[in-house]
Amino acid sequence: RRVRTALAPTAPEIAPLMATMLDRLKPWAAMAQLATLDYLPDLLAGRTSLDAQLYADATAAGKKVGGLETVAEQAATFDAFSTEEQSALLDEALRELESPSPAMTSAALVGWYLEGDGEKLAAALQQGSGDAALARKFQAEVLIKRNHRMADRIEALRRDAPGETLFVAVGALHLVGPENLPQLLQARGYDINRVRP
Repeated sequence: RRVRTALAPTAPEIAPLMATMLDRLKPWAAMAQLATLDYLPDLLAGRTSLDAQLYADATAAGKKVGGLETVAEQAATFDAFSTEEQSALLDEALRELESPSPAMTSAALVGWYLEGDGEKLAAALQQGSGDAALARKFQAEVLIKRNHRMADRIEALRRDAPGETLFVAVGALHLVGPENLPQLLQARGYDINRVRP
C-alpha cells in the first residue's frame, strides 16, 4: 500500500502494476527501484538513462566495453543484509518519499555533483537514517567494499592495456565519502583531477 501511494504522484496510470511488480522483489530490490522514481517520467517518455547512453555511444564508436562489476556481484552486495535490515532500508526510502527532504531531491544531488561539492553529497548519504549502525553497514557494504573492488578492476584494466585511454563511469556516491574511488586510485599513484565542463 505504501509503495503504491509513493508511486502514484509520479506514474498514476501504472502505479498499481508497478506496486505489484515491486511486491514480488526482495526489499532491497524494491528500495533500489524506488530510488529511480524521479527519473521514471523520462524513462516512460523513452529517454535513455545516462548509463545506457554511454554504453550505446561507446559501442557505436567501436570501443571495447564492459563492466567493473557483474549484475550478480551488485545484487550479492545485499546478501550481507538480513531481511529485517533490508525492510528497514525500504522503510527509510518510503519515509523519504512520503515526507521528502529538500536536501535529498535528485535536483539537489545533481546540482552538488555538477558543482563538485563532494561534502554535501557525502552528507546527504548520511542524512535521514534513523539507524546509525545500519547506515554504517550500508556505507561499508554498498560503497566502500565495492569501491575497493572497482579500484582493483581499474588497476587490472590499466595493466592489461597500459597505452590505451580508459573511460570509467560510476555512480556519484562512489566519488565521495570515506575510501571513495578517487582516494583509492590516488593511493595507487594516479593523479586525480576534477574536469569541469
